[in-house]
This record gives sequence, C-alpha cells and structure tokens, in this order.
Amino acid sequence: MELQTIQTQTTWNDAAERINHNNLKIATELAKLGASTYKNKGYFSSVGSLLSAYPSASEGCIAYIGTSYPYTIYVWSKAANTWLNSGQNGGDVNVELGDYYTKEETARVVEDYHTVLTQEQYDSLESYEDKLYFCTED
Repeated sequence: MELQTIQTQTTWNDAAERINHNNLKIATELAKLGASTYKNKGYFSSVGSLLSAYPSASEGCIAYIGTSYPYTIYVWSKAANTWLNSGQNGGDVNVELGDYYTKEETARVVEDYHTVLTQEQYDSLESYEDKLYFCTED
C-alpha cells in the first residue's frame, strides 16, 4: 500500500486531498484484513445460498446451513476448493431462518402495499409527520 506524503509547505486543499486519499487506502486495507481473518461466514438456509454469498473462502472458514437449530456445519476445504459438510451440527438455538420471508415472498407482500398515485392524487395528499411517501416518475 502506497501512501502519499503530506508536505510541510503546502496548501490546506492539497494536504486535505492527500489525507483523504491516505485514509481511503487505509480503510480499504483494513476492510480486506477484516474480511480475510473473520472465519464465521454466518447462517444460510441452503448450500446454494452459501455458495452465492461465498463461492470461495479461506481455509478454516465455517458456515451454518439449515432453517432451524441444530444447523449443519460446513467448512471450506482448500484441498477440494469447495464447502464441505463437516458431519457436525451446531449454531445458535436463537437463530431461526425458517421464520423469514424469501425474496419472492417479500416482493409479493411489498406489492400488496404498493399504490400508484396520479399527480392529482399526490397533490391532494395532506402532510402527516408519521407517513412516508415515495414518488417516482415513469
């Protein structure tokens, strides 16, 4: 990682630009480091959803597969270059993936609450502090 030198005799704009550049580089490297050292990849309802999120990983990474406790524990195998069933079960009894909507179910629920207003209807709306209106143009 190459950082820019902050000159002692410079304008504030130039110094700020270099500082921001350096901060961005440092933040990027820290994010990479964090991602490479965190071995627990989380809970997934299926092996397919795990593969979509993490098609590859590093040796020692684990993931929990299933919709309720006990979850099947998968480990990343560097030798096989894939996720393998460890033959063990575990995970947190408080995580219940079976209670969540799928993407398709969520889309159906959202569509039930989606209302398209004409400009006249929108103009006639009264202002409410507890309501939020999203407006888009076709």
